[in-house]
Amino acid sequence: MAAAAQSVLEQDICDYLVVTRGRDGISVMGKSAPAVHLQTAARQVFDVSGAGDTVVATIALGLAAGAQIVEASALANIAAGIVIGKRGTATATTGEIMAALAPIDGLTDPKKIFAPDSALQLVRAWRELGLKVAFTNGCFDLLHPGHISLLDQARRSADRLIVGLNADLSIRRLKGSNRTVLQGHSTTETVQRAAASSAT
Repeated sequence: MAAAAQSVLEQDICDYLVVTRGRDGISVMGKSAPAVHLQTAARQVFDVSGAGDTVVATIALGLAAGAQIVEASALANIAAGIVIGKRGTATATTGEIMAALAPIDGLTDPKKIFAPDSALQLVRAWRELGLKVAFTNGCFDLLHPGHISLLDQARRSADRLIVGLNADLSIRRLKGSNRTVLQGHSTTETVQRAAASSAT
């Protein structure tokens, strides 16, 4: 591969070559730079259909956003790892890529608020580490001692806790049109503080 890449580079038709190598990841080779080999980001493989398209699209997006070729290729490697972990031809969402870039403890985001696809990525990573994951949800409008007890019990039952928060529209369907009492981010922030204190 290295010899073939060097032969192409010597023809001056491009400055870099990015070579996808299946389970061995991606290699980036340039005229005057040492080769960079990126290990595969895939945790499990269901279907490799579309993985090459994902790499090309992600590299193009990365370069258009101002990333260097190795940075864009690293991002593409992550995106490809996500799509081959799904059945059929699939896509990688922004949330999935962001979750894959973040440390898998999920504790580095000071707000600890994740979109559903990001939360699912965290859960998969936690389970691969053998961690037990608990889930609970509610309206938490208004937050009361029973909620705090629920959060505390749920957290003590597992290594990690996911708390689902009903949206304002959902709360109105459940409790009537004159709810919610706390709207939008206020509810989220209140539950977040409670979860942080009892379910760190």
